Amino acid sequence: QLELNVRKLMRKAGWASLIVLCCGLILLRFSANNIHLGLAGIFLLLFGFALITPGFTLLVMKLVGKLFARLFGVLGQLPARMITADISRTGIAIAALMIAVAATIGMDLMINSFRETVSQWVKTSLRADLYVSLPKDKISAAKAAADEALKANIAAFPGVEMVSTVLHTKVISSKGMERISVFELNSKSIRGIIFKQQPSDNVWQRFEHEKTLLVTEPYAYFHRIKIGEKIVLHTDRGKRPFEVIGIYADYSGDRGHLAISRAHYKNYWPDLGYSGIGVYARSGTDLKKLENRIRKELGSDLMVRSDQAIYQASMDVFEQTFAITETLRWLAAGIAFVGVFSALMALQFERTRQLGVLRAIGVTSRQLSIMITTETGLIGLVAGSLAIPVGYSVAYLLIFVIYQRAFGWTMAFYLNYGVFYQGLLLAFIAALLAGIFPALKMARTRPAEALRTE
Repeated sequence: QLELNVRKLMRKAGWASLIVLCCGLILLRFSANNIHLGLAGIFLLLFGFALITPGFTLLVMKLVGKLFARLFGVLGQLPARMITADISRTGIAIAALMIAVAATIGMDLMINSFRETVSQWVKTSLRADLYVSLPKDKISAAKAAADEALKANIAAFPGVEMVSTVLHTKVISSKGMERISVFELNSKSIRGIIFKQQPSDNVWQRFEHEKTLLVTEPYAYFHRIKIGEKIVLHTDRGKRPFEVIGIYADYSGDRGHLAISRAHYKNYWPDLGYSGIGVYARSGTDLKKLENRIRKELGSDLMVRSDQAIYQASMDVFEQTFAITETLRWLAAGIAFVGVFSALMALQFERTRQLGVLRAIGVTSRQLSIMITTETGLIGLVAGSLAIPVGYSVAYLLIFVIYQRAFGWTMAFYLNYGVFYQGLLLAFIAALLAGIFPALKMARTRPAEALRTE
């Protein structure tokens, strides 16, 4: 009768999980740009997978019980049968452990993918050998002239092949105040622009000579801009429409900005000088000596850094930003530990007489400890095995749904199999540690004392 009731309950849980999973997918599909609804959809998916867990556990334990019976005899199959017999408790513990580990796997995969994407973007964007940052003085004609003379001076240094410049400023558009990057590019620096949408073949020719703009991916996402559309900017010559001819990757901000060529910018706005100068050295040039010479001759108010220094500083900021994830990993392990520990301690009191009977018929304390420890190990392995596909699904949704809606970024999915092994190991160790104390306590219970509890 008990087995029949369990089967009915698992069948109901299976149908409920299917409904919840479908609701979660529908919510994700039709929640548009709403982040909260997207997170609610992920929660429903996790809840749906949690409902599947007890049924999945019964199926696995049936197979494990048969295998262990052949390998180790009657005692060998008891751990699997104990999990099955108390599925109302062990199923909840396994589901809690699975969700905690799946969240850890999902976060690790998401952060690793973000790290690799940003790393590749920074490496690709840094085409120059050295970068000179100019002080942000007040806008004046004198600053523009001084910056132009500085650029010419750097370009004349021995070992310098070419230079590029950028100005970060703001303009007014029909949508409000916009950040804009004014680029003076060369044949090397244009390779640092990673287009997210394939532009026309003559994009750089149009960028330099026509009334055109490039926009970053976040800007295009939040303003729903497509290639070929026009953005009206307020210039010194009145309102002018500029055509968008390319959408490129940028992870420096979450709202995005515009980009225009310097030659074309000067036709509509006053010259404001530069924010930075990129220095491209000739092959064989000693970069350290060139960097020191620029510092020495141009003054201490200018910051000169190599592309490697900028890359390392960028990645250091990234690591500091996501340092909290290590705490989240330990928090997930703690949640898993408490959930399994609580379930096993509750089972200890319910099984007192059963274990007393086993002791009375000759099962030793050592055999009982091994049996209980095996049970907890199986709990960890089942939870970890189910957490792998669930964690993968969570990472996929975080990368391609939540992150894009929150920041307008698209990232590559970098699959790190080491994360799966770590998640499986985390589940196994957490369950194993949680079962040590109950195993010791059950093993030390005297048979007579246990039987008297009936």
